[in-house]
Formats: sequence, structure tokens, C-alpha cells
Amino acid sequence: DRGGSGVTAHNLTEKTGALTAVRCVSPENDDILLITSEGVIIRTGCEAIRVCGRASQGVILMRLDEGIKVISVAHTEKEEDEADETDETAPAEAPSEDGQTAQTDEQGGETAPDAQ
Repeated sequence: DRGGSGVTAHNLTEKTGALTAVRCVSPENDDILLITSEGVIIRTGCEAIRVCGRASQGVILMRLDEGIKVISVAHTEKEEDEADETDETAPAEAPSEDGQTAQTDEQGGETAPDAQ
């Protein structure tokens, strides 16, 4: 038993490039953020990342143009769907330009205020 000493963690080649970061994540509960030298940030759910063996060449999460590098990797807890939160917290009525209250119909469109 080697106790993990000398075990290959990733097969680094010219094709795969350097290893930027390694993170332990929970596929069901975590998202991963990648930040490039150009300021581009992507966020993806860890459940979407394919699991592969140690001798593989990895999984592509972001394609980079010449000279651009991944400068930071972070993991965070998965956020609840923002669309669900918006539907629940959106006001049922919104004031119109003339100060009267306009009703919102079931499809999300505005209806005219009641005539007085």
C-alpha cells in the first residue's frame, strides 16, 4: 500500500496544459465559477461536469483564445432558481405612468386601469 504517495492525479500533457486548480465539490449542491484573465466569468453546476478517471486528459469547461488564462476557480453553493423567486415576490399590481394602478393579467401582461 503506497498511501497515495506517487499516485497520478491528472495526466498533464502539452495538449491539456497546466493544472489551474483542484476543488472537492458536491455535484448536487455546488456550482463552480471560472474567471479568466480577460474578466470573463462562467458559472456551471457541478452535476453537469462529467466524472472521469485519473489517467484521462480531463473535461473541457471553457475554451480559451490564445493568451487568455484561467486565473481563478471557486466553488459555491448552488442558488435557488431566480425565476421562481421573481414569480413569488413580484407585485400583483404596478402603478402606471398616470399614477393609477394597472392590473397584471395571468400571462404577465398589463391590463388597463379600471375606468371611473
